[in-house]
Amino acid sequence: MAHSETQQDFDRQKIHEVLTRLEARIDRLEKYLGFESVEEVASIEGQTDQSTPSRVSLPKSEYGDSSVEMTIGEYGLAWVGSIIFFLGIVFLMTYTFSLGYPILGSILGYISSAGLFFVARYWKDSLSHLSRITMSSSLLLLFYTTMRLHFYTDKPLISNAYLAFALLLVIVAVQLYLALKSDSQSLTGLAVFLGMTTALLADKTHVTLTIVAINCAIAAYLMIRRDWWRLALITLVLAYASHLLWLIGNPVLGHPIGAVTEHQYNVIYLFFYAAIFSLPAYFQKEPSSPSAVSTL
Repeated sequence: MAHSETQQDFDRQKIHEVLTRLEARIDRLEKYLGFESVEEVASIEGQTDQSTPSRVSLPKSEYGDSSVEMTIGEYGLAWVGSIIFFLGIVFLMTYTFSLGYPILGSILGYISSAGLFFVARYWKDSLSHLSRITMSSSLLLLFYTTMRLHFYTDKPLISNAYLAFALLLVIVAVQLYLALKSDSQSLTGLAVFLGMTTALLADKTHVTLTIVAINCAIAAYLMIRRDWWRLALITLVLAYASHLLWLIGNPVLGHPIGAVTEHQYNVIYLFFYAAIFSLPAYFQKEPSSPSAVSTL
């Protein structure tokens, strides 16, 4: 009999512990979701009508009942939609080029890029995250369309490689300006990536490596002025990856993979990269990440 009572007391204690933990979890969920707790609502309503059951008031969403769908669409599906749209336009351009209509394919690319740009500007205030992703797709599509005017095509619309290269540099400069104006680290990273790509398309040793060094200097400067250490880390990886691609013959332009026959003083540029990325350690006083400067 005593054993049975002890077992019942133990079971009641376990049930009490489970209910206590469950109540604590519910309280945390209510605080996280912004709900009023049942006790608060009951205490307020109890002053007016003791017989009225307590109700929990739900927070009002900015977009009403569709807030969950809007959040999923803006954050979850934005990247997927942008990637699919970009690949679709690239496929249409490639198909149009293969049919022998390069002008039509280029017009399609520029119109699509302009459309994405204006949509991104329209969503700038209401859907800022989706606006940034759309802007990235617009700039990437603009770069790709301009690149196809001369590169990776049998019948280039612009036969002069220097003119095509200059247009790509102008586009990268405009992208960098828009990214800095909007204070977007991700858009700036895209501009740096496209700058590295443009450097490899130059296919001239000192032009390529000089542009890589300039991109490194931009990233280091922004790390000092705006504390964009993520951009600096990405640029660091891109710089040495671009240098490695040059060392193996620049296969980006379809050259066979193989070590360069002459060093062409490329080691000097490696010292430039190291010196540039060491500058934030001397000029930046309080980095946002304790390991950011030491990592560089």
